Amino acid sequence: MTFKSLSLCACVAAIFSLGLLMIFNTSSAAIIDLALEEQSLHQSVIRHIIYGFLGLFAGYIVYKVGYHRILLLSFPVLIFLTLLLVLTFVPGIGQMRNGAHRWIGIAGMTLQPSELVKYSVPAFFIFYLMQAKNPLSLKDYFIGLALVSVPTFLILIEPDNGTTMILGVTIVMLLFLTKVSFRYWAWPLAVLTALAVVVGVQVPYVKGRLQVYLNPELDVQGKGHQPFQAKIATGSGGIWGRGLGKSIQKLSYLPEAKN
Repeated sequence: MTFKSLSLCACVAAIFSLGLLMIFNTSSAAIIDLALEEQSLHQSVIRHIIYGFLGLFAGYIVYKVGYHRILLLSFPVLIFLTLLLVLTFVPGIGQMRNGAHRWIGIAGMTLQPSELVKYSVPAFFIFYLMQAKNPLSLKDYFIGLALVSVPTFLILIEPDNGTTMILGVTIVMLLFLTKVSFRYWAWPLAVLTALAVVVGVQVPYVKGRLQVYLNPELDVQGKGHQPFQAKIATGSGGIWGRGLGKSIQKLSYLPEAKN
């Protein structure tokens, strides 16, 4: 194994271990409640470990198969994931949590398709740009943009603004790195920016989120509860924090602390 490969594996192991430590720390307050209810302890930690091994297995498969072959499958995978995004809105299949349609219930487990789309969309867009004529025509550009816009729009209306922003920024970065003509994507970017401003001002859900983000005290018992508790945690811990395991806000003050 080369030094570069060993360094990459060490970085991945360090990030995974740090995440495992943080999940154990933030979910420790819920262990007492789980014990009283005679449920399995450390559910979040065990789930994180399982997902970690699944990620290692998936990484090994990609390594053995080769990313070129993975890119060949990017379009059918994108179609499949788009159908899964549609299923999140189907009653009986999709599950709504905290007012968002982001999950699908399968055999007692939940799946969040948007998390997979974050990888599928860039992979497909790279493959599409590789297969397109050089230089890229305006027609081919809009076809590719339309194909990735469908799952992005479905994620937007779930609603999941964070993932939508990640996809948008990723696509813009790909356009820049692949040297697509600036005249093709500059004005769509300007239109999307203007549209984002309009949505932020006119759409009640987005407007409310922005207002609460800027001033959590407007709705302390509702949408502002999480950022308000985060402010308290930051204020009490300062720059270096209170120390590992000494957090106060994780003690049932912060909803979904493990996230």
